[in-house]
Amino acid sequence: TLFRSPTVHPAACLRQGDQFPNLVTDIGKVRISNGVWNPPTYVVAESVDSARAFLREIARRLETGDGLVDNPERVLVVDIEVDIEKDTAFDHPNQYGMLCVGLGYDKSKVVVLSESVMGSQEVRDDLGELLRGSRVVAQNGKFDLAGLYPLIGGCELWFDTMLASYVFDERPGVHGLKYMAVEYLGAPQYDEEIKKYVGPKDGYGAIPRNLLYRYNAYDVSCTYDMYQLWSKRFSQGDDGLELRRVHDFLVAASNQLMYVELNGIAVDREYLQTLNEEYLNRLHSIEDRLDEVVGRLGTGPHRDYDRRGGINPRSPLQVKAYLNDKDIKVDSTNEETLKMLLDRQSLPKDEEDVKDFISTLLTHRRESKLHGTYVKGIAKRLYGGRVYPTFLLHGTTTGRLACRNPNMQNIPRESSIRRLFVPSKPAHVFVQTDYSQAELRVLSYLAGDTYFRDIFNAGDIDVFDDLTPILYPHADKSSMTKEEWKELRIRVKAYVYGVSYGRSEFSIATEFGISVAEARAGMDRFFGVIPEIVAFRNETRAKVLDGNDLVTPWGRHRRYALITDENKQAILNEALAFLPQSTASDMCVQALTWTRPQLKGLGWIRNIVHDSLLVECHEEDAEEVTQIIETNMIESAKTIVGDYVKFAVESTVGKSWGDV
Repeated sequence: TLFRSPTVHPAACLRQGDQFPNLVTDIGKVRISNGVWNPPTYVVAESVDSARAFLREIARRLETGDGLVDNPERVLVVDIEVDIEKDTAFDHPNQYGMLCVGLGYDKSKVVVLSESVMGSQEVRDDLGELLRGSRVVAQNGKFDLAGLYPLIGGCELWFDTMLASYVFDERPGVHGLKYMAVEYLGAPQYDEEIKKYVGPKDGYGAIPRNLLYRYNAYDVSCTYDMYQLWSKRFSQGDDGLELRRVHDFLVAASNQLMYVELNGIAVDREYLQTLNEEYLNRLHSIEDRLDEVVGRLGTGPHRDYDRRGGINPRSPLQVKAYLNDKDIKVDSTNEETLKMLLDRQSLPKDEEDVKDFISTLLTHRRESKLHGTYVKGIAKRLYGGRVYPTFLLHGTTTGRLACRNPNMQNIPRESSIRRLFVPSKPAHVFVQTDYSQAELRVLSYLAGDTYFRDIFNAGDIDVFDDLTPILYPHADKSSMTKEEWKELRIRVKAYVYGVSYGRSEFSIATEFGISVAEARAGMDRFFGVIPEIVAFRNETRAKVLDGNDLVTPWGRHRRYALITDENKQAILNEALAFLPQSTASDMCVQALTWTRPQLKGLGWIRNIVHDSLLVECHEEDAEEVTQIIETNMIESAKTIVGDYVKFAVESTVGKSWGDV
């Protein structure tokens, strides 16, 4: 029998190593597929009485186990379909229109609560009671439970098929339910019939309800099947049990992050308007400066870049034409190319003015990006005076949290922008608590290092002051100015933080304008005091090259499917960063998971950025809240490193995020 399956071309795997698992999966499908997929049997509750009767029957079966032969853990699958006006909803459930709720306790037994019955408070109350008493399973359950929150209140997720998929395969883009249903279950593309009703900015409101309810039932059925598939894999050997613990950790985090997302973070709208005007004025001033430089340099044969007699800094074509007039040929006008031109010893002509132009252009781009992304972007996402970011537990290959709409983890450290984010009430403050050098402490633990361990455990020694005379033996702090000593410390930091990322002597030499020999000598002296870390780096690289997974103390796996000459160096550098980065991030996530329930009205977590937590509280409670956060962050670190290396945290209190 001829079996056809679309797949990745093997040659593509050589260019993109992460595609190799897709090829393996598709070949496996040819071997195991029997072409059979059974659609679910489902009923739609169109009346309040029938909906309540179905909910009572589901509760009875889950309590007694009656008829649940294939569901020994008595789980209940939940899936919602909502109508979202994507231009105005701002990802907040208060703006959703609930179209239906699908429930399943067996692959072939799905109940769909229709749009009309979800308007009944009695049905909502019954549904809330059922979910709070059940082991809830969902695909991306944070979305479903948050969507239900305004209707039924809070309830907890027990198993998430999306997060389970992520635990087994950390690559992005392979955890959607439709993808998994086709790849693992042999299901058809059952969403095809609804696509014509859904535009790029539309929700599901325009879909005929009979089609929508069937689609919802298929979602529930496929989620149930994926739950069974992942559960079976979790039960296979020690590796499976270890990965189940990672899944459960992520689910616990998901349950707490849901409330962080629902609450959002307040924005000072008056200051936002002021900041917008300041950026516009700055950009106009920079553009005037560009016009002045261009005017001073005169015109050329390619003078098609007029803008008020000057140049449009947002047009790569005009910038390229301008540089061409100065006998500078470039294929791109990106930041890397422009910085390279700035670093050149000489340019063909008008060197001083051309470099002035390039420097001013880079400033314009930076300011324009800050304005567009963090001022205008935040203004577009305001709802009720707040923004409501979404935190993605499956958003990175390293295990770090990702964030979007807006990305609160990528807000620049410039206090002018962070001052946009304020407590929700005048009498409230922010408490921000950061781990101090978390990744370096984790690295020390993982490597069995003694040098950094002893410094951190002493508690009163500055790492960089201690290392500077080692890396620069002829440096005498007593005879140097503060600026000279500061410059050496900056170089030392490059060695220290570069050790986790495979940074080379060539990179350090380029950054600081020193010879490669000098950079190599500094690296040799540095490596001489951290032999355990050097050995750990070598062991990590060897594991990756031998085809082994890297596994963090939490049990997270990083798999490198295919290593080629083209991606080898990038993979090895990423591998060195993965273990300390992922471990430190999970310490902070665990601290969040512990902290939110303990605050109990004393405070509200507003943000998490890799190794720091931002909490809002009443000013009078700041000391108590700080104590709770700091204790949890220290204890979270101890669950991994024990007493091997001390962890330290630093807390600050302020009236805006920019003040902490």
